[in-house]
Amino acid sequence: TPVAGTVNHCDDFVNSTGEVFHGLESQIIESPHPYCHNLSVNHTYQFTDPSITILQFRFSGDSALQPKDVLAIEDGNDSVPHLFDLGYVYDFELAGSTFHLSFHSDGSLNDYGFKITVTPVAGTV
Repeated sequence: TPVAGTVNHCDDFVNSTGEVFHGLESQIIESPHPYCHNLSVNHTYQFTDPSITILQFRFSGDSALQPKDVLAIEDGNDSVPHLFDLGYVYDFELAGSTFHLSFHSDGSLNDYGFKITVTPVAGTV
Protein backbone atom coordinates (compact mmCIF):
# COMPACT_ATOMS: atom_id res chain seq x y z
CA THR A 1 0.00 0.00 0.00
CA PRO A 2 1.45 3.40 -0.87
CA VAL A 3 2.11 5.63 2.10
CA ALA A 4 0.62 9.00 1.17
CA GLY A 5 0.79 11.84 3.61
CA THR A 6 3.69 10.24 5.51
CA VAL A 7 5.75 12.88 7.27
CA ASN A 8 8.81 12.77 9.46
CA HIS A 9 9.01 16.43 10.31
CA CYS A 10 6.37 18.78 11.70
CA ASP A 11 7.15 21.54 9.19
CA ASP A 12 6.41 19.19 6.29
CA PHE A 13 3.06 18.33 7.86
CA VAL A 14 2.13 21.97 8.50
CA ASN A 15 3.17 23.14 5.03
CA SER A 16 1.24 20.41 3.19
CA THR A 17 -2.25 21.27 1.95
CA GLY A 18 -3.42 17.70 1.39
CA GLU A 19 -3.29 15.42 -1.63
CA VAL A 20 -5.19 14.18 -4.66
CA PHE A 21 -5.34 10.40 -5.15
CA HIS A 22 -6.09 8.58 -8.40
CA GLY A 23 -7.55 5.10 -8.40
CA LEU A 24 -9.12 2.95 -5.72
CA GLU A 25 -6.08 2.14 -3.58
CA SER A 26 -6.17 2.69 0.18
CA GLN A 27 -4.04 5.57 1.41
CA ILE A 28 -2.34 6.17 4.75
CA ILE A 29 -2.65 9.62 6.26
CA GLU A 30 -0.57 10.28 9.35
CA SER A 31 0.80 12.95 11.63
CA PRO A 32 4.44 13.15 12.73
CA HIS A 33 5.22 10.64 15.52
CA PRO A 34 5.17 12.04 18.11
CA TYR A 35 3.44 15.18 16.89
CA CYS A 36 4.82 18.62 17.76
CA HIS A 37 3.44 21.21 20.13
CA ASN A 38 1.31 24.07 18.79
CA LEU A 39 0.47 22.51 15.44
CA SER A 40 -2.40 23.94 13.44
CA VAL A 41 -3.11 22.27 10.10
CA ASN A 42 -6.03 22.12 7.68
CA HIS A 43 -5.73 19.67 4.80
CA THR A 44 -8.06 18.56 2.01
CA TYR A 45 -7.76 15.09 0.45
CA GLN A 46 -9.57 14.01 -2.70
CA PHE A 47 -9.99 10.68 -4.48
CA THR A 48 -10.70 11.38 -8.15
CA ASP A 49 -12.29 8.10 -9.27
CA PRO A 50 -15.94 8.99 -10.06
CA SER A 51 -17.21 5.59 -8.85
CA ILE A 52 -16.26 6.28 -5.21
CA THR A 53 -19.28 6.72 -2.94
CA ILE A 54 -17.84 6.07 0.53
CA LEU A 55 -14.53 6.58 2.32
CA GLN A 56 -13.72 4.23 5.21
CA PHE A 57 -11.41 5.50 7.96
CA ARG A 58 -9.48 3.01 10.14
CA PHE A 59 -7.10 4.20 12.86
CA SER A 60 -3.96 2.21 13.69
CA GLY A 61 -3.73 0.80 17.20
CA ASP A 62 -0.87 3.23 17.94
CA SER A 63 -3.01 6.32 17.32
CA ALA A 64 -3.19 8.45 20.46
CA LEU A 65 -3.91 12.13 21.16
CA GLN A 66 -3.70 14.16 24.34
CA PRO A 67 -7.03 15.53 25.66
CA LYS A 68 -6.41 19.17 24.64
CA ASP A 69 -5.33 18.27 21.10
CA VAL A 70 -8.10 18.06 18.51
CA LEU A 71 -8.39 16.10 15.26
CA ALA A 72 -11.47 16.79 13.12
CA ILE A 73 -12.42 14.98 9.90
CA GLU A 74 -15.41 15.96 7.78
CA ASP A 75 -16.69 15.18 4.31
CA GLY A 76 -16.33 17.47 1.31
CA ASN A 77 -19.68 19.10 2.05
CA ASP A 78 -18.46 20.49 5.39
CA SER A 79 -20.97 18.41 7.34
CA VAL A 80 -20.71 17.91 11.08
CA PRO A 81 -17.14 16.67 11.65
CA HIS A 82 -15.99 13.59 13.51
CA LEU A 83 -14.11 15.11 16.46
CA PHE A 84 -11.33 13.34 18.32
CA ASP A 85 -10.47 15.50 21.30
CA LEU A 86 -10.36 13.29 24.38
CA GLY A 87 -7.60 10.92 23.34
CA TYR A 88 -10.06 8.33 22.00
CA VAL A 89 -10.25 7.47 18.29
CA TYR A 90 -12.72 5.25 16.46
CA ASP A 91 -13.24 3.94 12.92
CA PHE A 92 -15.98 5.48 10.76
CA GLU A 93 -17.18 6.14 7.18
CA LEU A 94 -17.99 9.29 5.23
CA ALA A 95 -20.07 9.66 2.08
CA GLY A 96 -18.30 11.02 -0.98
CA SER A 97 -14.73 11.10 -2.25
CA THR A 98 -13.31 14.21 -0.54
CA PHE A 99 -12.54 14.93 3.10
CA HIS A 100 -11.11 17.74 5.18
CA LEU A 101 -8.75 17.05 8.06
CA SER A 102 -7.77 19.58 10.70
CA PHE A 103 -5.45 18.96 13.61
CA HIS A 104 -4.58 21.35 16.39
CA SER A 105 -2.24 20.68 19.31
CA ASP A 106 -1.53 22.89 22.28
CA GLY A 107 1.80 23.61 23.95
CA SER A 108 1.51 21.16 26.83
CA LEU A 109 1.63 17.38 26.31
CA ASN A 110 1.87 15.53 23.03
CA ASP A 111 1.50 11.87 22.05
CA TYR A 112 2.02 9.43 19.15
CA GLY A 113 -0.53 11.23 16.94
CA PHE A 114 -2.61 9.48 14.34
CA LYS A 115 -2.19 7.03 11.51
CA ILE A 116 -5.33 6.48 9.44
CA THR A 117 -5.90 4.11 6.54
CA VAL A 118 -8.47 5.65 4.20
CA THR A 119 -10.13 3.16 1.86
CA PRO A 120 -12.29 4.37 -1.02
CA VAL A 121 -15.35 2.22 -1.79
CA ALA A 122 -16.86 2.22 -5.26
CA GLY A 123 -20.63 2.15 -5.54
CA THR A 124 -22.79 1.28 -8.48
CA VAL A 125 -22.95 4.01 -11.10
